Amino acid sequence: MRARAQGLVDANSMKVHASGELDGAVYGHVLKVARLVVVDGVGERHGGLYYVDGVEHAFIPEGYRQRFTLIRNATGETDAPSGPLGAAASAIGGLF
Repeated sequence: MRARAQGLVDANSMKVHASGELDGAVYGHVLKVARLVVVDGVGERHGGLYYVDGVEHAFIPEGYRQRFTLIRNATGETDAPSGPLGAAASAIGGLF
C-alpha cells in the first residue's frame, strides 16, 4: 500500500510548469538547476516559489540571456517573500 501510494504521489507531483527567457544583466543573478526562485507579477495563483528544472545560458552579441523552465507541485498562495525574479515575470512564456 505504501509503495502504491508513493507511486500515485510521484505521478501527480510537479504539475505546474513555466518557461521563459530573461536578460541576465537585468536580472542580476545566475539561475541554477534544482534551486528555488520566486516568481512575482503573475498573480497569487501562479506566483510564488518554483524549482528551476532547466536553464540554458547564452552569451550573444545582444548580451547575456537565460532560457529557463520552472516547476512546482501546486497553484495557490504561498508564504514566499517577493524576490528578484519579479523583473523576469513578464519574460515567462506561459504556464502550461
